[in-house]
Order: sequence, then C-alpha cells, then structure tokens
Amino acid sequence: MKIKKLHILIILSVIFFFVYSSIYFSVRPGAMENDMWIFNTPDETANFFFIEKLAKENTLKYYEPLNEISGDLNLVRPRSTTVVNNHIVPGSFLGFLLVMGVIAKIFSSWLIPFIIPLFSVLAVICFYFILKKIFKENVAFLSAILLLMTPAFWYYNSRSLFNNVLFIDFLIIATWLLFRFFDSKKKNLLIFSGLLFGLALSIRVSDLVWVVILVASIFIYQRKGIFWRDWIIMMVSVFLSFLPVLLIQNNIYGSPFVTGYTPSIGESLSGGSFYFNLIKQVFAPFGINMINAFSNFYHFFVAMFPFHFWLAFLGGVLIAYRARIKSLNKKEKYYFVVAIIISMFVMIYYGSWIFFDNVFGSPLIGSSQTRYMLPIYILSLPFISYLVNFVSLKIKFNKAKNIFVLLFVTIFLYFSANIVLYEGQESLYSVKNTIIGYHQINKQVRELIDDDAVIVTSYNDKLFFPARKIIFYWNEPRFLDNISLIVNKVPVYFYSIDLDNDINYITDNSTLNTELILKINERENFLKLHP
Repeated sequence: MKIKKLHILIILSVIFFFVYSSIYFSVRPGAMENDMWIFNTPDETANFFFIEKLAKENTLKYYEPLNEISGDLNLVRPRSTTVVNNHIVPGSFLGFLLVMGVIAKIFSSWLIPFIIPLFSVLAVICFYFILKKIFKENVAFLSAILLLMTPAFWYYNSRSLFNNVLFIDFLIIATWLLFRFFDSKKKNLLIFSGLLFGLALSIRVSDLVWVVILVASIFIYQRKGIFWRDWIIMMVSVFLSFLPVLLIQNNIYGSPFVTGYTPSIGESLSGGSFYFNLIKQVFAPFGINMINAFSNFYHFFVAMFPFHFWLAFLGGVLIAYRARIKSLNKKEKYYFVVAIIISMFVMIYYGSWIFFDNVFGSPLIGSSQTRYMLPIYILSLPFISYLVNFVSLKIKFNKAKNIFVLLFVTIFLYFSANIVLYEGQESLYSVKNTIIGYHQINKQVRELIDDDAVIVTSYNDKLFFPARKIIFYWNEPRFLDNISLIVNKVPVYFYSIDLDNDINYITDNSTLNTELILKINERENFLKLHP
C-alpha cells in the first residue's frame, strides 16, 4: 500500500513534537524536586509566571508591599517586568500571555511548556496545504518537512516560552483558512481566519506591517470574486480578536496602545508626540540603517545557517531564471515576489539596530535576532525545495530520485541538529545543563534562607523567582539606600558574581555590612546583608 505524503508528514510532526519537548522532560526532575520551573532567561521566567498567574488567579498583575519602602524606585521585582500604579505587571506583549493563560486555564498549567509545540505541529500541516496551492506537491511536502527541521523554528519550539513561534503558528493556520475561504467562499472560514490573524497580531503587534502586506497580497491575487464585504468581515474579525488585548492593556498600562515593551509612550498620550511615537513604533522602531540591516542578515542567516542560506539563494536564482524564460507559473512567481518583499522589510525593520542580548556578546542561535528573522527563514524554504525538486527531476529512475531527496533531508537534518543541539554556548544541550545546574544552586540557597527573604542579584533572578522576591537594581548609592531600609524589615541576601568588587562597592556606598554564607563556585558567592 502506498503511503500518502500527508501521512508521512503527520508521523514526522508527531515525532518532532517530542523532539521539541525533550528539554522539558530532561529538566523535569529538578523542577519537581524544587517545586518550580527554572528557565534560562528572565523573559521566559516572567512569561511562565504571568501565564500561570492568569490561569490560576485570573490576573496579570500583583502588588508588592515591600515597594512601599523603596517608594518610586519599586526595587522589589524581577527583570522583564515593569511597574504601573504600584503593581508589578508584564514587560511584554499581553496577547501571548492571554492566549497561553486561557489555554492553561482550560486544560492545566502543566501543559504550558508544550502548548507551542502542539500548535507548531498543526502549523506545519497547514504550511504543506498552503504551498500545495502554489507549488507542485513535492515542493510543498519537502518544504513542510524542512520547516520541522529549520534550526530557529526547532530551537524556539524547544524553548517555548517566547512568543515568536506561536505568532508564526497562528499566522500559518490563519493563512490556510484564508486559502480555504477562497476555494469555498464559506464566510465562517473567513471569520476564523480573521480571528486567528488578530490573535497572531495580539501576540506580536510589532509585526503588523508585514502581516498586512501578506494578507493584502493574498486578497489582491484573489481579487476576482472578492467583494468589499469580505474585506470588512476580515477586518472586523481581526479587530474583535484583538479587542480584549486593547481593553486589558488599557486596564493595566493606562492606554490601549501601550504594551510592556513601550510603557514610555504612555507619557506622550496628552501631547502631539504620541502619534509620531506610535507611527515610529509601527514602521521603524529601531530607525533605518541599511548597513546594520545587512550586517545582521549576514551574521544571523548567511554565517549562522550557511547550508540554509546558500541553498535558498541558489533556489531563488533558479526561480528568477525560470521566471525570466517564462517557465514559472503565475502563483510561483507571485510567491517569489511577495516573499522577497516581506523578507526585505523584516530584515530592515529588525536589523537596523545591532545589539547582543547574551552575556557572550556574539551572534548565537539564542539571540533575539534569530527569533525576529523566523519569517525570512520560513519564506525561503520553498526556494530550497524548488531547487531540490528541479535537480531530482533530472534523475531518470524513481528509486534514485527518492534516495537523492532522502539523502538531502538527512544532510539538512544533520546540520540543523548540530547547531540546535550542540553548537555554541546557547545550544539546547548547553541550556539543559545550565538549567540542571540552576536547580542545584536553587536547592542549596533555598535550604539556607527564609521564605520571606529577598535576593539582590543582577542576572540570577531567574534561578529564584517566584519562589523568592528579587531586587535587580542595586549598583547605585540611591538603590543601596533603599535596600538598607528593606534590610530592616526582612532578610536580604546578595548573589555575587564578582565578590571583592561587589563587597567593596556595597561597603563604600552604603551602611550595609556583608556576610559570606555560601560559596557556590569559584566565581559566584552568596552573602547576607546586615544593617
């Protein structure tokens, strides 16, 4: 019996769900022993905390009484949070927290790390169906398989407390529903598509412009038989699914247009600069710098994933050549143009600012830029598949063709697995070992301190929050003055990563005294602060 391509894809998707989730299974023993999940970044830590808080307590904010002592400084809070009206609130897009929190509430909080891999499995299937309408089935099938193995997609499915992959998942599923609508003209499909596009944008509203380009390009291509009411249904559906986020943002941040990433915009609400800030935030939050954009493109695509880039480049050249000699159908040509336009926009939009958000100060797969460039990686996959399919058609024997394609997929998987699992300081293997080490430190420290203790730490809040309260601003005299007041109320400890310099700074700039209570390793020490 001949196995259908869809069945193969479903089987592979299920397998990759467990591959994506394996890091959580490997660190679960430590999480169960310490009764808390520990993550590798403050963003993941804060996201998990607020998702779980929404699922269990129906809120996305909390009051910290110790901040009454620190006044306007609001020192007692972890990173990736902000303070509004004396409440600690998310420092991120709320849509992601709302979607994840609602799902966790309906099912269970234990599902939180696995929600995004589940949606990604569905998105890969939808990706296959979308591309089947544009390219030959072989190209669609291979592209969907490659999506499962694309390094950034794989990596951020495994570190599933970032919002980028869920945004992509909803976008792919919404696009598939839109294609289904054009085939059937069933309005319910258009409504569900609009609702999912709205949810996607609520998760990452910063990607609004290129999503509008995508949706508009689809409507323009399908303009025959499309009426204004279809546009209106789509826009109303998008707005309705986005509306809860606007209402909750207004409740939490004081404006429907302010997010945890952009709290300062709220200061301009009463002035004319608000609209300028809003437009700048939508179209060019980092400005426009082509040199930086191409530099980021080089570091986070050409140099980081050379096997992917060069195959996509050669596939793009082949598609451009076949378009010139008129050997390309209209749909393929249209996809090529739209993919290039969106990729250029994403490259300029996110690449115009050069920064490194890791302690190593170098381009790594765990850098923000790899998440931001996910649309570029994914849109380029059909270029690779088109090239592979073109070459395979030159092979005479079917068995030899299948061996060629299987060999290519195996090589692609090898390169992807190597960079995702083992290459660099932020590979999944390194992250797993780091988190296991964090759980050991967490256990050591929590055995020594009281439940109401506060820990002062610049970078290691993720080890202890929310089991213990955190202060991460400390290295200014005014912060130490306020910490001195808190020391009089509750036990306060200091996590040092540079013992001599930290002690000297504290004693020179405050009345606090330090006591070494635990030497964690050669570099890290745990101190108690005394009045």
